Amino acid sequence: MFLSALVFMFGFFLFLTGIFVFKESLKVIPHRFVENILANAASSPLKGAVTSTFLTALVQSSSLVMILTIGFVDAGILGFPQTIGIILGANIGTCITSQIISLDLTDFALKAMILGIVLLPVS
Repeated sequence: MFLSALVFMFGFFLFLTGIFVFKESLKVIPHRFVENILANAASSPLKGAVTSTFLTALVQSSSLVMILTIGFVDAGILGFPQTIGIILGANIGTCITSQIISLDLTDFALKAMILGIVLLPVS
């Protein structure tokens, strides 16, 4: 029991340390470049939701998207109203990812493998 609590506290401390290091790293990069990209991606709550839905489905981690969003708000790159759409989109992306995983795609597996082999020399 004590060992489990100790492992949990260490993991939580490591998580918080990662957020702190990320926040400090954001202060070093040029804000204008990141602000321009994020301003275009989250100019409205709907646009932020759509962008973060695709980003969450791509990286398959809504936690990562939320931690990045918290870091951007803490560094002053994003405003709080912009984050509402991003957080909602991250949750929608998680739902879409779980729905994709639940699909039976065995009929398409061989076709996808052949397509991948054909496209491999192109890249």
